[in-house]
Amino acid sequence: MGILSVTGGVISFDIASMLELFPTTEKRAIAESLSCDSDIFDHVAAQIISKWTENGHHGGVCCEAESLPRYGIDKAWRDVAKASSEVARREIERLEAALSVSEKRYRAECRASDDLRETLRKMGRA
Repeated sequence: MGILSVTGGVISFDIASMLELFPTTEKRAIAESLSCDSDIFDHVAAQIISKWTENGHHGGVCCEAESLPRYGIDKAWRDVAKASSEVARREIERLEAALSVSEKRYRAECRASDDLRETLRKMGRA
């Protein structure tokens, strides 16, 4: 299949072939937009974590590790490995902050419940 094909009156195009024709700056502009899409992000994350998308596809991977991987999953793996401690630290801090907010809210609700219970107890004695 070339970039464009017509089958039964339906025009289709091959995205990978089309992207090969784009200059790097235009590819990066498209990637910038697409990389924030949740479905696309999930597929890329799956490749970085397990090498495969949920449908069994993956980008280029070298047969053996290189000292300076330059593209594809190999580069993503290296970048993630180098940044993993920092990423883990930030995520742990984010989770701790969220848990702290939840704990404060829970304690406030417990105090309000205790206060209400005490008010009702006093009303029952009156």
